Amino acid sequence: MQEFVAEQTAVLQGQVEKIAKDSVETVRETVVGGAETLKSLKSPVRTIARSTIKVTNVSQTAVASLIDLQSDMLTSAISDRRCASSAPRVPTTCSSWCASRSR
Repeated sequence: MQEFVAEQTAVLQGQVEKIAKDSVETVRETVVGGAETLKSLKSPVRTIARSTIKVTNVSQTAVASLIDLQSDMLTSAISDRRCASSAPRVPTTCSSWCASRSR
């Protein structure tokens, strides 16, 4: 009976050692795999960050262009109004300008 118990103890001890060894290897593989996954994400994250910066720059440039356009439109409208308000004082100039514009 003692032999049987000794054999079973040896078998169980071997299985426990195997499970422990496999567990350590599994943990190591998981850690290595996780590190590789993080390294592989490094490049896409940088690309996204750079793209976001580029979009921000494009947005700022577009807003600046719209402000310039609005300023030009306002300046043009003021100039046209000045020409229209000076029309009675200078009929020849405005008439020739209007005639050239209608052609």
